[in-house]
Amino acid sequence: MQVALIALATSLLLAGPQPGSAEEAPAESYTIPGCLVTLIEDVDVPAQEAGVLKELLVREGDEVSKGDPLGRIDDELEQKLKKVAEYKLQVAQKEAGNDYSVQAAKANELVTEAEVKQAQEADRRKPGTVAPAEFNRMLLQNRHASLQWKQAVYDQEIAAVSVQVREAEDGVAALQIDRRRIAASLDGIVMERYFDEGEWVRPGDPVLRIIRMDRLRIEGFVDATKVSPAQVSVGQKVTVVPDSDEPLPGGPDAAQEPREGEIVFVSPVVEAGPRFLVWAEVANEGHDGYWPLRPGFHADMTISLRPIGPPKRTAQLANP
Repeated sequence: MQVALIALATSLLLAGPQPGSAEEAPAESYTIPGCLVTLIEDVDVPAQEAGVLKELLVREGDEVSKGDPLGRIDDELEQKLKKVAEYKLQVAQKEAGNDYSVQAAKANELVTEAEVKQAQEADRRKPGTVAPAEFNRMLLQNRHASLQWKQAVYDQEIAAVSVQVREAEDGVAALQIDRRRIAASLDGIVMERYFDEGEWVRPGDPVLRIIRMDRLRIEGFVDATKVSPAQVSVGQKVTVVPDSDEPLPGGPDAAQEPREGEIVFVSPVVEAGPRFLVWAEVANEGHDGYWPLRPGFHADMTISLRPIGPPKRTAQLANP
C-alpha cells in the first residue's frame, strides 16, 4: 500500500498541471478594449512679469519647439537699464585695468627711500650734516609714500571686485529682459491664446496653452480575475490600435496601423471589479496636421504579459 502511494505522488509531480485545469499557464498577452487616449503634457505658458503684451508671434494650431519665442511683454525700460549696466561695466573694467596710480605711488616711495639713504650716507661721512629734525621728516615722508603705495594696490583690488559687481548687475538687467520673453516650454502645438497684443498681463497669468501630440498616454483597466497584477509591470511592451468605431482622417489603413509602446505606470491598488489601472505611452508621429491617435478617442491596448510559472506541487504521503 505504501509503495502504491509513493508511486502515485511521484507521477503527479512529474506530470504537472493538466490542460484545462485551474493551474494552466496564463495567456502570453491580454487586450484591453476601449482604452482612453489622453495627453501626457498639457502646459499653460505663463507671464513672469507684469506689463503690456507687445507681441504674440504664434496662433492656434502652430507647431513650436522647446525654447521658441512666442511673445514679448513691454521691455523698453529694461532695455534702457541694460544699457546703463553695460556702460557701468565698461567704466569698472577700465578702472580695474588702470595701474598708473600704483606705479606712481611706488615711484614716490622709491624716491623718498633714496633720500633717506643719501641723508644717512652724508651724516655717516660727516656727522651733523643733516639736522635730526630734517632726517625725521625724510623718514616720515618715506613712511607716508609706502602707505600711499599700499593704498593704491588696495584700491586696484577693490576695482577688480567692482568689475564682478558690475558684471552681476549686467546679468540681472539681462535676466529682467529675458523674463519678459514668452518662450515654448516643450515641443508641441499651440491650442489656445488667452490674451491678445496690447492687453495687460500679470505674473502667473497663462498666456498660451501648448499640448504635446507626438507622444500620448493610453489608460485602461486590467481585469484582475483574468490577469494577475504580478504579470504586468513598468517597462513591458504594448501594442495599440485605434478604435475602428472612431475613424480618423487619412484612411482606414492609416488609422488601424498598430503602434508600439510601453507601460509607464501600474496602479498598486486593485479597485472594485476587481480591476487595476495601467498607463502606457506610445509614439504618435504626425504628418501635415494628421495624427493617427488623438486625445479623447479610444484604442485597444494589447499587453505582453510576464510569464508566471505554475505553483510548486508538494506531495503529502499518508501514514500507512
